[in-house]
Amino acid sequence: MSYHKTKTPDDFSPRVGTEYWLRGQDLNLRPLGYEPNELPGCSTPRQNKSSACKRELVLRSRSNYSLSMKKRLFAGRLEFWRSTRARLVTALLIFVAVAAGAFRFFPLEILHASETFRLWRSGLRSIESPAGDHGVTWQSPECEDSPQLGADPFAKTSGCACVVLVHGMGDQVWTWRKLLTQREWTRSIGRGVRLVAWDLPGHGDSPEPPPGLDGDLQLRAQLIAQRLLGATQALGCGRDTVWVGNSFGGAIATWVALKRPDQVRGLVLLAPGGMRAQRLATLAKDTLATPTADSLREFRQRAYAKPQPDYPSWIWRAAAERAKRSPVSRILKVQQDEDDLTVPIHSLAVPTWVLWGKQDRILPLENGQGFREIPKASLREWREIEGCGHLPQKECSEDVFRVVLSAASA
Repeated sequence: MSYHKTKTPDDFSPRVGTEYWLRGQDLNLRPLGYEPNELPGCSTPRQNKSSACKRELVLRSRSNYSLSMKKRLFAGRLEFWRSTRARLVTALLIFVAVAAGAFRFFPLEILHASETFRLWRSGLRSIESPAGDHGVTWQSPECEDSPQLGADPFAKTSGCACVVLVHGMGDQVWTWRKLLTQREWTRSIGRGVRLVAWDLPGHGDSPEPPPGLDGDLQLRAQLIAQRLLGATQALGCGRDTVWVGNSFGGAIATWVALKRPDQVRGLVLLAPGGMRAQRLATLAKDTLATPTADSLREFRQRAYAKPQPDYPSWIWRAAAERAKRSPVSRILKVQQDEDDLTVPIHSLAVPTWVLWGKQDRILPLENGQGFREIPKASLREWREIEGCGHLPQKECSEDVFRVVLSAASA
């Protein structure tokens, strides 16, 4: 009878006799593949396991336990993320549904909040004049005694070139967003700049004057000019101020220059209004005085040289309802002969730049010929811009920016 002799793990020298463990047949008759068979010197309980075998068993046991725990942990995390993902997807769907519903029933409010956030993110801050007029402002850090706008936006400043922007009827401060968010002012001018954009009375966030004779008088072009001039001076903007006006805002800026030329460094007019002939010929008189969804849609398409993407009809209906509550019709009615610029324009003594879009279909170029009567000593440039409509600050903002820089640097 022969026996198969094996060495113990601790003994690798060729020994003979009882020092060998005669393996013989495995008394447990365990099938091959059972884990102890795979370990050297650990196949039968008869064996006196060595320290190396014990360490191997302990390590293998720990490894199996660690692997099992990792699988359980992974399974738990997977289940957690599956449930968390489901909750996130559900929350996202609810948010989208609520946002869609809010935009469906309050489209103009959502657009207003969106534009306000965009201006805020660009560093602009809301201001309110002592008279209640709303506006936005931005100031470069190069200005001397630069105030903390969040704490006191009406703190007086010095050493800044001020640029004041005035929009037209039916518009608001958003129309100047491309100029307000332009950050090349300081580098181009070489000194600090403060930008100010005002909402006209009853436009944007500015309150509408109360009904009655006194309220109507506050909507005349000359009195609006006086009101905005006082609010601008309260910011510390003096004679080193460039006034920029579009459409009816151009008429207001012109009246500021006529009444207080010592407070105006330059005047930039973008398709300005204010002439009697313009008031009779303008499409805005009918569209803005009695707005409807269709007329506002047509007005918007005519205001731009390039076709604009259309809005759903329910947005136009909401816009028409809001336009009916605006003071545009009051503004058109209360203007008097004293507010007509046809004669006073001959005495304008401030450096003036006039820009007009060749594709302007709200105040066509031929209706602006009265502004060619500006004295030659004051009219620095008359520019007709190709591919531009009634809102150059939106369609041709780079051209407007360069002209305003020229006015601020003159």
